[in-house]
Amino acid sequence: MNEDVESGTTAPVMGALNGRLKGRFRAKGYTVVFTRTQTIFARFTSALLTQEIADERATAEDHGAGWFGKWKAQMGAYGTFTERYKSMSVEEILAEHKRNFAIDNQSVQSVHLSDAVTRYDVDENTYDVKSPLLTITTPSKTYKLRLTDNLRLSEYEDYGQVKDLLQRVYGQRFE
Repeated sequence: MNEDVESGTTAPVMGALNGRLKGRFRAKGYTVVFTRTQTIFARFTSALLTQEIADERATAEDHGAGWFGKWKAQMGAYGTFTERYKSMSVEEILAEHKRNFAIDNQSVQSVHLSDAVTRYDVDENTYDVKSPLLTITTPSKTYKLRLTDNLRLSEYEDYGQVKDLLQRVYGQRFE
């Protein structure tokens, strides 16, 4: 069975997370979009972010915002980037970029979310930075996504809510 899904269904989006998908040579920015039946990996590019910023600024301007209002909308574009996928169909998400792909949730064998901590020593001060790693294992491939620290979506501010999302999508396969 081929786990890569060519065309999706119109299953509603349950949530999305930004991160960097580990590749053969380097990590690439992706947004992982979760539906009941599929997990979609949507490429996160500077061109898409630039367009999202322009859209947010235009919306703020249409609502009569001044310079600071447009600046605030622009700064919030990254944090709300994943929100756009909630109103898109699976087909639209897959068509957005040639490197977008989906896997059938039935082919997922296990899902693990580890809360890795990197310790930095700077000027005699020690800083711990959490960098959660989402690992999705299928029969033919393991996908490792390092979640971004500045994920500031209101529904994911609590790490436990990310775990709840993964539990709803994958059930017992989520460890």
